[in-house]
Parts: sequence; structure tokens; C-alpha cells
Amino acid sequence: MSDPRMARGPAAGSSDPRAPPAAAAAAAVAATTPAQASAAAAAVATGARTAHRHGQISVALVCRSNVNRSMEAHYALLQHGYHLVSSFGVGTKVSLVGEVPGGKNEFPFGTPYTEMAADLRRKGEEVHQRLGTLPMLERDARVKAAPERWQDARTARFDLVLTFEMHVYNTVVDDLRQRTGAQLAPCHVVNLETPDTHEDASRAAVLALRLVNALHAAIAPPAKGAEAAAALLARLSQHLPRPESTVGHADATHWEDKLPPLLEALENEIQKPIDHAVLWI
Repeated sequence: MSDPRMARGPAAGSSDPRAPPAAAAAAAVAATTPAQASAAAAAVATGARTAHRHGQISVALVCRSNVNRSMEAHYALLQHGYHLVSSFGVGTKVSLVGEVPGGKNEFPFGTPYTEMAADLRRKGEEVHQRLGTLPMLERDARVKAAPERWQDARTARFDLVLTFEMHVYNTVVDDLRQRTGAQLAPCHVVNLETPDTHEDASRAAVLALRLVNALHAAIAPPAKGAEAAAALLARLSQHLPRPESTVGHADATHWEDKLPPLLEALENEIQKPIDHAVLWI
């Protein structure tokens, strides 16, 4: 297989991401328990791609430690009603700022966010409150129980993977190239280069949300009578084998076609290149 990376420089574009879908407004993170979020992520991690039942694209958000950039975006997407979302880190350990300049606190992946927060409170509650680490971990705990490592999710299959650093992007692309399976479905990996600060993570989460909103806007509702026809076809063909690659997808024909011009427009806006790779796994 040839190298799937398709780095793209800035290009002109004019389309703007659309507002969140109407159904999204009813959902809020406050109503989503870590157990519910984990259950949704587990459904994606099985490799079944259940997106078609929800009319949603399955999305993974990946940074180094799964505490700041990926979790800020995860929180934003959940807030707007997107529940086929998972988040990961690619580091060997979860790394957080230390109590003194240059110091750091490290935890194994899988350590609950609440436990990390408790440990930091013991070491220096005032400094970690001031640095924003404790509020960040409290936010994370409302999304899911603990940070997850990308390399450990070997069976996970996603339509779209958003990374926030070139090293992370390269790690994800290289890892996906090693994965094999019978589905042979496209996975789009997009890098939104983002410094690892709370402020930059917030800005990147807005960009991620706008991109996902716009892609979902391309998943058009069925035309009048199409639902009944689809139901009839399903009943007639229920005993026929169905290619696994078609199970669980949002309508790829439209949203995948819309992705390149959206990235071009976003590149123009932020004046930074956005790397994009397509892999078949």
C-alpha cells in the first residue's frame, strides 16, 4: 500500500460550517453520566460502526494524554448531542503539570480522573486550581471515567479521527496502517495543530465542533417515501448477507465529499495547513 498521508497546504475555500443540528440542542453533558459515555464509546470500539442508527459519524479525538485537547473537544461534541464520540491519548503515560516550574505528574492510562484530581489536591490544591488542572480534570470526569490510550483500542473503527498535534497525527496514521480487517472502510484522519494549553484547546474544540456540524449537515434526511421504501427493501433482503463495510455508516457519499472543501476553507481561515490522510481499514 502506498503512503496514505495526503498533507495539504492552504487552499482557497468559501463554505462555512453550519449551525448544530436541531436535535443536538436537547442534549447536554450534564445529562450524560460517565457510564453512558463509556457505553457509547464501547459500541464504537467493537468495530461495528453503529452510526447509521443515530445518523451520526463516529469520531475519535486524539492528543497525547487524553486530558486537555482531546477532552475539551470531546466535551464540546457531547454538549451538542454527538454521542458516537471517543477520545484517546498516544503517550506512554498521562502527563500533567507539576507543582514547580518544569515539574510534572505522571499517571498510567486508565487512572480515573477523580483519582488524579485527588492526588493533585494532596500535592498542592492551590497551585493546581490556579493552573486550571483541577477544573480540567473535573470536566473530564463528567465526560468519562478515565483516560484511554489509542494504541490499546485495537478493535476500534471510526469514520473520522481528529488529532491536535503532528506527532499524534503521525502516530495514529502509522498505527492504522498496521491494522487489518475485513471491513475495508475509509477512515479520515485530520490534524488540527494545537498548542497544549487550556486556551488553545478551547479554540480547537470550537473548530472541531464546526467541522463535525458541517459534515453532519451533509447527511441529508431521506426524501419523502424513502423511509418506507428502505424499510420494505430491508424486509425483502433481511436474509441476504450484508457487506460488513456498510454496517453502521452514516451516509458516506455526501459527508466524505464535503470534507476536502471544508478543510480548505478552514485552512484559509486559520492560516495554518491541515493534514489529512485517508486509510482503508
